[in-house]
Amino acid sequence: MKAKDAAPVMGVYADNAVSYSPNVVPIEGKAATAEYNKQWFASIEPDSIAAGRDGLLSSGDLAVETGWYYFKGKMFGQPGEDKGRYITVWQRQADGSWKTVRDMANSSMPLPGTPAPDAGKT
Repeated sequence: MKAKDAAPVMGVYADNAVSYSPNVVPIEGKAATAEYNKQWFASIEPDSIAAGRDGLLSSGDLAVETGWYYFKGKMFGQPGEDKGRYITVWQRQADGSWKTVRDMANSSMPLPGTPAPDAGKT
């Protein structure tokens, strides 16, 4: 993301992947997800960015990864901050590699004009 290059990220997506990004309809297929990420990466100017995995469950040819992310910088030319959670479903491919078949990001930030929930309550 710092390099504004979506290509390395797209290397882990399966051709039939579906991405559930915030505030948009589901993005179906690797090509459509690549185009969305290309546009998104071009629109951001990160000052601080981080992500980390905090869970991994697997059974057979499927694995589910959960984690967190943080971004602070400019989005579409405006100062912004976002933090939240993600979930990624991986599937073992015929060649033995693992590819993302589903992913979803979920912001923990309130929508503009919405009061933040009380701390400790979910």
